[in-house]
Amino acid sequence: MPFKRPLGERIENKTLPNFIRPLQDKRVVVGQNVLLECQVAGHPDPVVKWLKDDHDVTQCPDYELINL
Repeated sequence: MPFKRPLGERIENKTLPNFIRPLQDKRVVVGQNVLLECQVAGHPDPVVKWLKDDHDVTQCPDYELINL
């Protein structure tokens, strides 16, 4: 007897995360502002983390993070 999926069970397609807009190196003078952008896709939605020297910058008041 073949296995059957219970009624109402959903099959969810998953896709690997990928960069829609590739990351780019930036040079900036110390003390000036810089804009770093990242555009990713995947399912489930990828989690983006911004790190500097292995520290999460989203908790630092010197950085502003905007999710669009």
